[in-house]
Amino acid sequence: MLDMKPDYYNSMKITPIDYITSNELDFCAGNIVKYISRYNKKGTPVDDLRKIIEYASILIEYELSKDRG
Repeated sequence: MLDMKPDYYNSMKITPIDYITSNELDFCAGNIVKYISRYNKKGTPVDDLRKIIEYASILIEYELSKDRG
């Protein structure tokens, strides 16, 4: 099997993909886990933090739309 885990995940006790799949998270929640896990290890931290906010906003809108029926 191809190892697709970048080096910055090697120091983690559980990788984001293992956490996401073990907890059966959806796409948006999974991306939040991925970005929070790596925000200070790769690229520009603020970019990943903005992505977290974007995915959280999508989830908030989805949950609010369920309440509206």
